[in-house]
Amino acid sequence: KAIESWEGSELNKAKEILAYQLTELVDGEEEAKAAQEGARAVFGGGADCYLPNFAQCTKENVDRIHSQGAEIYTWTVNQDFDVQKLIEVGVDGILSDFPDLVTKFRRLAEIESEYPMGMAVCGWMD
Repeated sequence: KAIESWEGSELNKAKEILAYQLTELVDGEEEAKAAQEGARAVFGGGADCYLPNFAQCTKENVDRIHSQGAEIYTWTVNQDFDVQKLIEVGVDGILSDFPDLVTKFRRLAEIESEYPMGMAVCGWMD
């Protein structure tokens, strides 16, 4: 599962509330609680990875996603200063029209940190 928005958790919470409220109107509170639990089971599991625009990839947001056990891949990053910032905040992958640019900065970060990086580097195929 992947979510291309930071708003995924808010939308999923709204689905839980809506399931409860609509079911309560028709079938009562007991059935509404069951509907809410069903919605939570379907929509509340979170995502394995998130795919936000790179402008949304602050250290705070990346750390929050990682704390949920998910990975974060961002797109389309073509400026060297943006690539460097994203590596610093800890994204798991970068989609770029210029994958060599991303690879260059990833290698520099590996040299500075002395630890290999598992970052995915993606580019468009012609």
